[in-house]
Amino acid sequence: MPDEKLTIRRGARVHRTPPSGPARTGLVIEVPVDRVVRNSRGLPWAEVMPEGSSSGRTEQWPLAELTLLPLEEQLPSLGGLFQPPKGYPLVTRRS
Repeated sequence: MPDEKLTIRRGARVHRTPPSGPARTGLVIEVPVDRVVRNSRGLPWAEVMPEGSSSGRTEQWPLAELTLLPLEEQLPSLGGLFQPPKGYPLVTRRS
């Protein structure tokens, strides 16, 4: 695998650990930008589609709450080994 540092960017799989609420995993849909997220004290955010979402709606997750999944758990396009099931990120279980 390439010896490069993976950063939060479009197509990366991330894990969110908010101060309150459950931890979640998602796929970054939009490159992170500095914008004001309502009720989050103006933190920079990334547009993320939560894995297993039934609606397909994206959410704005603050960058401060995100960590990248290990390289092995990233999609092949980013050098990882994760082979997503059909319908990913809406589906996370293989049939």
